[in-house]
Amino acid sequence: MLTSSSIGCPSFPIMVSAAARAGFAGLSLWPPETYAVARSVGFTPERLRTLLDDAGVVAYEVDALVAWAGANDPGEPYLRAAPRAFVLETAGALGAHQANAIVVGERGTSAREVADAVDALCEDAERAGVRVAVEFARGSLVRTLADARALLDALAHRDLGITVDAWQLHWGPSTLGELGAARGSEVYSVQLDDAPADRPDDFGRATYEGRLVPGTGAADLVGLLRTLDAIGYAGPLTVEAINADLIASCDPVELAQVLADATRAVRAEARAS
Repeated sequence: MLTSSSIGCPSFPIMVSAAARAGFAGLSLWPPETYAVARSVGFTPERLRTLLDDAGVVAYEVDALVAWAGANDPGEPYLRAAPRAFVLETAGALGAHQANAIVVGERGTSAREVADAVDALCEDAERAGVRVAVEFARGSLVRTLADARALLDALAHRDLGITVDAWQLHWGPSTLGELGAARGSEVYSVQLDDAPADRPDDFGRATYEGRLVPGTGAADLVGLLRTLDAIGYAGPLTVEAINADLIASCDPVELAQVLADATRAVRAEARAS
């Protein structure tokens, strides 16, 4: 799978063509930059679905549903994401059945409040036919893999899994060893990218604009893929190598091919004897 953001969210036809020509089976979509823009220039949902179907590419995931947990909710939108209703509208229009989720709120928010917020998020998503994969990340109230697994235990009645982002795992505090103790069925999504050896001074900006092509940085992607195989993860790999310099200097179709080739090389290395 390819994230639309990794190739700069070009026009919908170019995005779909780039994914198909590079051999990606599907797309993870940022709704404002993809679906909303396409609708604003006259594409109907039916036409967008036809573009996907004709190319043999699925809309696999929408990114992201963001939930506020606890007190002093400032109201949507949160972070750079669209409001929940629009993210779910995008999923329904394009046939996506999974959403990446992030939980935000004030420091000190209780685990119970986090669980309540995600419970409500899952309820809305389930009504739309969408399952939720919560991402553990720095800056989130679900900061670690342990936090995410505890959330799954608290919400066992929901169709809720975990997003493992190679960027977040590389910078910690969660580890490959902890991932190796998880169950493959708990993981709904894997975002693959690489990272520099030294932590960027502006970590927030680097998270959105400075990720590296898989296999070109210091993240242990081979170890990650071998760990995922060992725990029985059966889902796809989603390339999320958002790099502003590459996006500015490369044609989207060419960049999609670069990302595809690099990812396949890392996967081949991980699965060699």
